[in-house]
Amino acid sequence: MFEWISANIGNIVAVAVLLLILAFAIRSMLRKKNSCSCGCSACPVADTCHKEEKR
Repeated sequence: MFEWISANIGNIVAVAVLLLILAFAIRSMLRKKNSCSCGCSACPVADTCHKEEKR
């Protein structure tokens, strides 16, 4: 088993890095989904949208 790991360590590291990048991309997309992501300066309902954050 250790021989297989040592023979494939490059692939294992590359896949781990790709999985981390994918996880951060999904996390970012989910966080942006909860907001309009366009700013509130021109929004007509800016006062009611983020009421709890302005406290």
